[in-house]
Amino acid sequence: MIESGRTAPGTALDREEGNVRDGGLQWWILQKLGTGSRPRQSARKIQRGSQIGKVLTYPLTALLCEYGFDGGWPSVFYVQGIFGLSWFLLWCLLVFDSPAKHPRISQAERTYIETSLKGRIATTNQKHRSPPWLSILTSSSVWAIIVAHVCCNWGEYTFLTNIPTYLNEVLQYDVKKNGFMSSVPYIFFWLVISLSSWLADIVRTKRLLNTLLTRKLFTNIG
Repeated sequence: MIESGRTAPGTALDREEGNVRDGGLQWWILQKLGTGSRPRQSARKIQRGSQIGKVLTYPLTALLCEYGFDGGWPSVFYVQGIFGLSWFLLWCLLVFDSPAKHPRISQAERTYIETSLKGRIATTNQKHRSPPWLSILTSSSVWAIIVAHVCCNWGEYTFLTNIPTYLNEVLQYDVKKNGFMSSVPYIFFWLVISLSSWLADIVRTKRLLNTLLTRKLFTNIG
């Protein structure tokens, strides 16, 4: 609902959770951390953090709707907008594409990182290569990932945006109870991500399945 050009409280609760993690940067972070010394552990932490963000944001949004300034629900957009801008400024000041581009890193640390991850991260002497777009667009593996990811996100965002609506319109929960109850599924999401990633590593390290079959199995179960 939109009334007098302003978004209704229920929509504020629905929308802000979707803004917690996704603005394109999550995938950039995954790509960069994937070149580190422990890529699987890095990716695992990001995915778990994504769920924790939702667990925290649902109740925060509900409390702002109930007690916030400027009529309650408008404060959701101000507060989370300020958090987002602050995070963006810190990102611009502290994050760089590679050790070679970092202006405040010591030469010793830069040499250590580039030597340890030689061939996996860009260096100042490395020539830029154009992405092989034709090979990417004609790869069956790429399209399999795209289809799986679209299906995953379709279900996730349908679930994410409709939980508060269902609790409000069907179960008649007030906004505070709605916010706290909406966060409960994501506590279990966090547990499942933590346990499944740990279990997948056990399957791989004990060589019960190879990496490809492990990923296919856990993707299909998920």
